[in-house]
Amino acid sequence: MTEVEWLEATEPEPMLAWAQRNGLLSRHKLAVFFVSCCDCLKPLIANEPAPMIINWHDEDSPDAMTDAMRHLSDAVWESIRMLRIKTGDCALLAANIRDIFGPFPFRSITLKSAWLISTVVALANAIYKEKAFDYLPVLADALQDAGCDIEYVLNHCRQPSEHVRGCWVVDLLTGRT
Repeated sequence: MTEVEWLEATEPEPMLAWAQRNGLLSRHKLAVFFVSCCDCLKPLIANEPAPMIINWHDEDSPDAMTDAMRHLSDAVWESIRMLRIKTGDCALLAANIRDIFGPFPFRSITLKSAWLISTVVALANAIYKEKAFDYLPVLADALQDAGCDIEYVLNHCRQPSEHVRGCWVVDLLTGRT
């Protein structure tokens, strides 16, 4: 998959498969994507029973983590399938994947310690905790004031599109991977 294909993709399955093949699909990224799937499904299945319950937070052993990732991955694929059945369209999920992974499949970003001033860190943590994505433009201004001049970081924060918990800029600034 090329960067152009990634940016234009409207189907989440090949994006996730590509991210997995290239070692980019961490437990955190998969979990926040699953939550975004659930958020998309919630209004569509409000009166239906949940398809499965996952408990993977308390597992410590590597084998248990592997099992947890497999169960989480199964839940993600089932959520995508259900959304496709209910709406026929998964373009929003593809956009969510881009919001979660950002440019990292094709570009690297060196986080500069100078950007991590108290205002930036507090804003990023508040945005994550409260899902207050309407504050991302304020975060962009704070980053710019702290010396960030990477246009695609600032532009991502200022874009009017939907963001999800796990937004790559917020995760970068709060140390979530």
